[in-house]
Amino acid sequence: MAYFLFKCWHERLFHIERKDVIRKKSDLLLDFVPITYENTELVRTLRGDVYAEQFQYQLSLGDFGYYAYHNGQPVGYGWVKHKDSDDYFFKIAEGCCYLCRFFVHESMRGHGIYPALITALINKESECNSFYIAVERGNDSSERGLRKVGFEFLKEYGFLRGFKHTINKKTLNANVKE
Repeated sequence: MAYFLFKCWHERLFHIERKDVIRKKSDLLLDFVPITYENTELVRTLRGDVYAEQFQYQLSLGDFGYYAYHNGQPVGYGWVKHKDSDDYFFKIAEGCCYLCRFFVHESMRGHGIYPALITALINKESECNSFYIAVERGNDSSERGLRKVGFEFLKEYGFLRGFKHTINKKTLNANVKE
């Protein structure tokens, strides 16, 4: 019975310093619109109802997100978390930023939107020099996208989650020690 209550997640952690970022643009004309309490409902067309509530929660934590707009419609999004934000797997320390929760609509993939979103978020976080991003093991397309921006692999972690809590969270620090 306990094996239904817990799950092991395998996350691959990547890092980059601002000075090493390779800034990327999409081959489409994009606008980056901050996610606000007033526009969280737009995520429903991309992902579904549950995400609007999740976006409200992320904003309440002080997380910052961008929608990627093409032809006046949101086609993707991404977030950045700061010190003490709530995250499933990581604790974020002072002096670093954690990029997370990216999504690009299936019909828009292959246009460099994901690397462009990463670039836009890094550009926005002008006070931060140390950035992390993690992807679930096997998500090769996300790895290809983040490597285009210059992220380098640090380590793979196995996280044990049960009852909406992670037992073995890891701390992300500004000074990379991996």
